[in-house]
Parts: sequence; structure tokens; C-alpha cells
Amino acid sequence: MTRWCGSIKVVLLLAITALCLFDSMVQQQSDIFREFDFFLLSVQGMLLVCLAVWSGAFLFLTFRPNDWPLVGLLFAAIAAFFVSYTGRPISDAATLLAGVTLGRGAHFALRQNEEVRSKNAEVKNPSTLVTLHSPLVTFLLGLVLLLTFSVFWHLDMSDSFYHGPRWMGLWNNPNDYGMLMGAGVVLAIGLLAANQKSEVRSQKPARASSRRLLLGILFIAAGMMAVGLLFSYSRGAWVGAAIGLLYLVKAYGKFKWRWILPLVLVVAAAVWFFWNATPDSAPWYLKRMDLGRPSAQHRVAAWKAGFEMMRDHPLGVGWNKAVDVYQKNYSPPEDGAAALTTNDYLMLGTQLGWPGLICFVAYVGLCFRTKRHLTPALSPFGPSTPAKRGEGESSSVTPQTTPPVTRHMSLLAACRAGALAMLVAFWFDGGLFKLATAVAFWILLELGASRRSEAGSRKSEIKNQTSDLRPLTSGFTLVELLTVIAIIAILAAILLPTLSAAKERALTTRCQSNIRQIGLGMNMFADENKGLYPESGGLIPWGQIDPQTQRHSWMQQILSFTQNTNVYRCPKDLQGWFSYFNGARAAMIVVSNFASVDTKQIRFPAEYVLSGDTIWTGPGIADSDKDDYSQNCVGGITNGYPWCEWQVHNKGQNILFSDGHVKWYNGYNPNEMTFRYDSIHGWP
Repeated sequence: MTRWCGSIKVVLLLAITALCLFDSMVQQQSDIFREFDFFLLSVQGMLLVCLAVWSGAFLFLTFRPNDWPLVGLLFAAIAAFFVSYTGRPISDAATLLAGVTLGRGAHFALRQNEEVRSKNAEVKNPSTLVTLHSPLVTFLLGLVLLLTFSVFWHLDMSDSFYHGPRWMGLWNNPNDYGMLMGAGVVLAIGLLAANQKSEVRSQKPARASSRRLLLGILFIAAGMMAVGLLFSYSRGAWVGAAIGLLYLVKAYGKFKWRWILPLVLVVAAAVWFFWNATPDSAPWYLKRMDLGRPSAQHRVAAWKAGFEMMRDHPLGVGWNKAVDVYQKNYSPPEDGAAALTTNDYLMLGTQLGWPGLICFVAYVGLCFRTKRHLTPALSPFGPSTPAKRGEGESSSVTPQTTPPVTRHMSLLAACRAGALAMLVAFWFDGGLFKLATAVAFWILLELGASRRSEAGSRKSEIKNQTSDLRPLTSGFTLVELLTVIAIIAILAAILLPTLSAAKERALTTRCQSNIRQIGLGMNMFADENKGLYPESGGLIPWGQIDPQTQRHSWMQQILSFTQNTNVYRCPKDLQGWFSYFNGARAAMIVVSNFASVDTKQIRFPAEYVLSGDTIWTGPGIADSDKDDYSQNCVGGITNGYPWCEWQVHNKGQNILFSDGHVKWYNGYNPNEMTFRYDSIHGWP
């Protein structure tokens, strides 16, 4: 029964992991999953609350003192969401919480049981060591096979920015592909080291045969993923995989600087040789070796700007705002603002501030902290064969067996090495806020996390082994867990309406600020154009000129006064970038054609509708020249027909009047609105 429960846990975890790893492929191939993803983005607030509840439950069940930095990171992430919420999809926050939740869930399902079994094996029954059929080994082997499965399967990504000779696998980015392949190579080699043939010489023939088969599978998987890593041409993934392998070597006490320094010198010489030495006509794989080209220099400029942003905004700028702030205030190279997203540490620091970055680095450091290495005497590479004849030893000496805990520690070292490979790559290519790479990283980090019992001395372990051998069920019962979850759910149900109302008010206020800036821009435009507001035309995409009016859109005409295109988008508008209309109905009534509204003819400026919210979901979604020439944009059918979608904020909309004031309305008000020069009158 126990084995069946373990198998179910492993299968469920692998299924969830596979769905996250291959999320981009599943969305491309299935409309159902794509629509489901859009649905999750539309309820992102509730999604974050659910993820926070689950991650909090797993933290509660597996809490250690070392977890306080993780608690701080999650608190900072959730607080930043509610403080800086703008209505735009915030996938970074959801991805971070999803990764932590899955990683912690994997630890709860696999590590807790393995730790107890390892301790039992140390003092009671050596036969209960971590075996080939243990859930932890099975899951790690399944993860390696999932990554191996995706090595040579490449989807048609012809619309990808990276489309070309670089391998991308089941992802639309060769850097993500290379990062996962690098982690897979390191993990597979770590599992090979943990299951060396020398460990099983005293095993039964059938079990030894199974282990030989396992070693063969891991060897082939490591080779296949190494090929994928090479052809991804991801420099960050290469460096990360190399450092992950060095960590494994150091863990087994085999690290020698005299082997490493020549390789470092060779790499440094290659960088110097290729620096600014490849013309544009050179083969692409040679240009990838040139760190003097714009792709690398943009990242260096982004690193510098990232530290400057953290200096200027120590508490962060909020989710999904870092690139905009970089673009606006820190003069990035041309087309180089997006390079900031390739460094996850700077993205954490600029979005969540120094507290979020420090919490993340502190937690990762605590996960890697360990005082005991897999020394040659204990490691799979250590002596396990009988002494030679003629040296005073009998030829019938039983081979030395590795202590039971060593295999468990070897598995954890393999997980930590895989997580380290991704940590290094996060500095160069980014991946902490992408679902596939984030899930793989957090799972490996949590499964390999060093705990106090592993980092302490051997003496303290033996002294406290009696208390460490408590049954796993002595922690929290199912009833207690369900009670805690129910309490959290009740509190969330009580708080969510209040938080939702507060967020709605904040979004309405921010929208009003946008429209006020638009109103100032329109009035400044009129002051310089003989009292005429900007003229609207037909459907005018941004950057184009209307063939009839020979003008840009009204929004582009006032850009020199607003100085910011972000004010043209309502924070509740998730479908387009241009959310406000130009109130030009009075000019249409007078001349029956496109024309500018004349401020000198407006008798009721406090009532004249100059602009307001509108969300048009039809073919004009890219129209930067929305107007009310021929369709009503205020209050719906009660103010004339045809009409646009106007229920933007709490079944209402913000309206800008010619005198500059802004007010929220839940419909057309005939006593406070007019669409004509000389009378208080509705739209028709």
C-alpha cells in the first residue's frame, strides 16, 4: 500500500511538472489550453491568492528556521502585487508563486519521507536506505527522462524572434532550452555518481542488473541533453552547466584548481580573441562567441542601469514596470531596454526592491549551506573493493558498503548542482519568471535544500537521533491541515471583496489621472493652434496618417504635450493600448465631416464631454484615433445608438470635460453632460 501511495504521488508530480515544462508547446498545439491560460490571466488576483494559500500550507507543514527568508520573499511579492496593481497581466508574480508552490509541494511529498527513512536506516535497519524504487529517485529519473524527451523534438517556431539555426526544442527561446538541458545534464551526471557500480557489488544479481540498466539510461540521457545544450548556443547555459558540474566535483572532494585554471585561461583567451573580431558577414555561430556585439553589450548596459534603479528605488518599482522605467529614465541603447529581463537578480531587485532580492539570495544560500561533504571515504567514488593480496589482507574481505545516508546525500547534491546551474544562467539569460525554467529550478532547489540535520555535525546527529526518528505522522494530522486551510480560505473570502473594491478604486483613480494629463495636453494643443482641439479622422493606427485629414491620430498630435504614451491606456484595458476617445461630436454636427472642436464656441465647458473611457473590442482595437463622430461613447443606449463598450470601472466610466475636471459616471447624465457647442444636449 505504501509503494502504491508513493507511486501515485510521483506520477501526479511528474504530470504537473510536465504540464508546466511544456506549457508553451501545449498552448501552441491546443486552443483549449490557450483559452485556459487567458482565463487565468483574467482572474490573476484570485490565482495569486490560491497560489499563496497553497504555498503557505506547504510552508506550514515543512517549516524550518531557514525558511524565514522565503516567507519574506513571498510577502514582498504579494505586497508588490496589491500595492502596484494596474490591471495589466502580472505573469511574473504568478510564475514566482507557482514555482515556489510546486517546489515546496515536491519537498513535502518526497523529501520528508526520504529523510525519515534515511535516519531510520542509519540507526535501525540498513536495508531501508534510499533505493532505486524510492519516490525521490523515481521522480528525479522521470524528470531527467522528460527533459531527454524534448531534446530532438523541435516545434515550428517560425514566428519566434530567435528562429534560426539555434535549437529551441519545445520552447520558443533557445536560452530556455539550453538552461533546461544544462540542468538536465548536471542532474543526470549527479544521479550517475549516486548510483555507481561500486555501491551495488554486494546487492542481489537482479537488483544489480536493474542498477546497470539505470546507469545506462542515465548515461544516454546525459549525452543526448549535452548535445542539445551545445546546439542551443546559449552562453549562459554553458557557464551554468560548467559550474554545476564543478559543484558536483567539489561535493565529492575531487576538486583540484590545477585542473580548472587551464580551462579558465582557455576560455579567457577565446573571449579576448573573438572580442569585436567578427564582421556582420561572419557565420552566426562565430558571432555568438563575440561578446563585443550588441546582444552582449545591451546586457551590460542593462546591468548597470539595474543597479542604478535599485539605488533610486530601494523598495522597487512594482511588478512589470522595470522595463518601462528603464526605457523612460535611464537611456538604454536603441532596442536594448528588454535586455534588463535577461537578468533575474536585477529584475527581482528592481521590481521588489532590495528586501525581495536579499530574501531570495539569503534563502538560496541557506539551501546550499552544508558542513559535511561527500568525502572519498563516503562517496560513490570511494574505496569499495577488497585490499590487494600480499599486503596482509585476506582476499575474502567483504567489500566495504557505503553508509546508507550517503546515497541520500548524493541525491541531494545532484539536485543542488542542477539548481546551481540554473542559478548561474539566471544572471545571463533569465528564467526565474518563465514557467518552465522556474518550476524546474524551484523543484531542484527544494529537493536538494540542505537542512539543519544534514548541515550539523555527526556528533549532534547521533545525540539527537532518538528525537529525529519520530514518525512522520507526529507532525500535523489531516484534520489539522484541513482546519488551517479552511481558516485561511475563510479569511481570504472575507478580505477579497474589500481588497477587490480597494483595487477598483485605485484603478479608477489612476485612470482619472491619465485623463487629466490628456486634458492638459489637449488644452495646451488648443492654445498653440488658435483654440482648436486635435482633429480626429478615420481608423488611424499609431504612426500612420489619415488619407482624408492628412494628420496623425489625435493622440499622436498631443504627444509632445503629454510626453508619455502610457497615459493613453486605461489600467483596466487589457486588450489594447488606446483606451480613450476624442469628444468631437459638436464639430461633426456643425460641418457634417471630420473637423476640430473649436474651444471658442463651447458655451458650457464644465459640461462639454471632451474625452473618456471606451473599450472597443472590434476591428478597431489598434485604432489610436477613437472618437465619437458617429458612435456614442457615453452611457450606452440611453444616450443614443450606436454605442461603444463604456462600462469600464465598476459598471461606469471616467469622463473628461472641457474645463479639465474628471468625474466617474455610471451612465449618461442629461443635466451634467453635453455634446454640442451651444446647449445642454445628448449625443444624437
